Amino acid sequence: HGLGGSAEMYSKFCGDVASHGFIVIAVEHEDHSGSYFQNAEGEVGYYKVPPSDLVYNVRENVIQFRKPFLEKRRKEVLKIMSCLDNGFGMDDSSLSKLEMQILGAMDTKNIFLAGHSFGGCSTAFVMHSLEKEDELAKYAELVKGCIVLDIWSYPLPEEILKGGVRTPIVSILSEQFATNNEINFTTGFLNSSNCAHSSYIAGTVHQQFSDTPWFSSLKFFKLRTELEGETHRDISQNAIMEIVKMFLQDPGGNKLMNSSNWEDLPILQPVK
Repeated sequence: HGLGGSAEMYSKFCGDVASHGFIVIAVEHEDHSGSYFQNAEGEVGYYKVPPSDLVYNVRENVIQFRKPFLEKRRKEVLKIMSCLDNGFGMDDSSLSKLEMQILGAMDTKNIFLAGHSFGGCSTAFVMHSLEKEDELAKYAELVKGCIVLDIWSYPLPEEILKGGVRTPIVSILSEQFATNNEINFTTGFLNSSNCAHSSYIAGTVHQQFSDTPWFSSLKFFKLRTELEGETHRDISQNAIMEIVKMFLQDPGGNKLMNSSNWEDLPILQPVK
C-alpha cells in the first residue's frame, strides 16, 4: 500500500485478482508509513509525518528519510516469502481447515510482487534486493513478475533507478503521475529494467488505483476530483485488471507485446 494507506484500501483490486484464480496476500506494513497498524504483540502504530525541515526538492533528503521504511517493508516481504518457502506453518494447529486448504493449494514457486505508489517503490526496492544479494537468490527465482501501479519512484536510490530489475515488470500509471515533474525518475527506472509493459490511463488521478474512489460519496471526502479523474473508476479499474491479468497469465510479456490484445482499451497511452 501507499503512504497513509492500508491493506483494506485495496480490497477491490485484490478481490479482482483473486477472482482469476490467484491467491493474494495483502500486507499491512508496520513501518509507520500507513494510516494505522496493530502488530502481533498488540503495539499500535500510526503514520509518521516527515520532519518539517525536510526539503522535498533535495531528493537525497527523501531517499534517506524513506530508506528505513523501505528496509522494514523488505524484511516483512522476506518473512512472508520465507514462510511460503517453508510451507507456511502447515502444521500450525491454529489454522482453520479452510486456511489449510488455501495454503495447501498455493503454487509457491510462481510468485508476483505488486504495489501502488510507495508500495510500487517498495516492490522495486525488494526485487532489486532479491536479485542483488546472493543469499536471497532462491527467493528471486520464485518471483515471476512485478506489478507497479502509479509507482512513486522519487525515493528509490540511484543504484536502483539506474540498475533496474531483471525480473519482468509491468507499470501502469495515472495521467496525473505520467505528466508530473518526477516522471523522468520512473521512466529511467523502467528503461533500466526488464519492462514488459508501460502505459498510463488517460483521465485518471493517483488515488484511482486504490479503493478510495468508491468512498467518494462519504461526507469527509470534500474534493471528488482528487479521488477520481475524468475517466470513471470502473473503466480505469477494468483497464488495470486487463493488463494485470494478461501479465499474470504470461509474465514473459508475449500477450502484452501483442497490441491487438489491448487495442480495445483506447484510454491506455504510452509513457513518454
